[in-house]
Amino acid sequence: VIRGIHRYSRNPLYVGWALVILGMALMGWSTNTWSVAFVIYFLVTLVYFHWTVTLEEGFLLDKYGDSYRDYLNSTARYFGMPGRK
Repeated sequence: VIRGIHRYSRNPLYVGWALVILGMALMGWSTNTWSVAFVIYFLVTLVYFHWTVTLEEGFLLDKYGDSYRDYLNSTARYFGMPGRK
């Protein structure tokens, strides 16, 4: 898919969930236990999402080869402007 949001991000679902979790971490921020726990959860989730994305990209490169490599080179992993050819 190279149209719509996938033109700007190869992983819009992960970006969206990370923003939701970040919003929950910042909502009503204070130094109480729950606020700190949500920040820790957000950071752990970012690491997990990145790990998952790198595994998926390896699988997709094996499966789709050069066409997926072209997609990797023209679209940002998480967010950004589309690449130029």
